[in-house]
Amino acid sequence: MTHPDIRTAARSKLFGAVIAALLSLAATPGRAAEVVERPYDPPVGSHWIIESETRTEDNRPEGLRSSLINMRSEMNVEAKTPDGFRISYVNRGTAVEGNDPMVPLFRSTLKALENVPILATTDRAGKPLATLQAYLRGEAPYVSVAMDSAHFAYGTKLRIPLVEKVFGRCIEFRVVDTGGWFEG
Repeated sequence: MTHPDIRTAARSKLFGAVIAALLSLAATPGRAAEVVERPYDPPVGSHWIIESETRTEDNRPEGLRSSLINMRSEMNVEAKTPDGFRISYVNRGTAVEGNDPMVPLFRSTLKALENVPILATTDRAGKPLATLQAYLRGEAPYVSVAMDSAHFAYGTKLRIPLVEKVFGRCIEFRVVDTGGWFEG
C-alpha cells in the first residue's frame, strides 16, 4: 500500500508539471493562423432575403434629430459572367420613422423604389463595379478596371497618368474585372 503523503507529493508534482506546460505555451508567441478568404461564388439562381436597419442620430442646437429605416429586400444571382455576376435587387418594403426633417423625403423616395427591380453587374469578388463618374463624384473609393488576371492579381492598384492629367487629380484604379477580351 502506498503511503498517503507519497500520493499527495506525486499529485502535486503532476499538477505543477501541467501548470508549467500551460504557462510555457502561453508565454511563447503563438503563430496566428492565416486567414484565407473563400472566393465569392454563389450558385446561379440563389435567392437572398436582406433585412436591414439604419439608425441615425444628430445632436443639433435645436435638439436631437433621429431617423430609423427598416428595409426588407431580395437579391437574386441571375447569371455568372466571365468577370463576375449579374444580380437583381428588389426593395420589398420599407418603414421610415423619426423626427428628422428628411424623414418624409426618405419615406417617399424609398416607397417609390419598392418592387422596382435593379439589375447590376459585380466584379469577380461580388462587389459592384465602380465607374470613373462615381469616383469623380466621391461615391466610389476607386475606379474598376479590367485586366488579364494571369498578369494582375485581383485588387492591384494602378495609376494612369494621362487620365489624371485630363482630370487634374490623382485617380486610383483597381483591377477587379477580367473583361471579355482577356483569357485569364
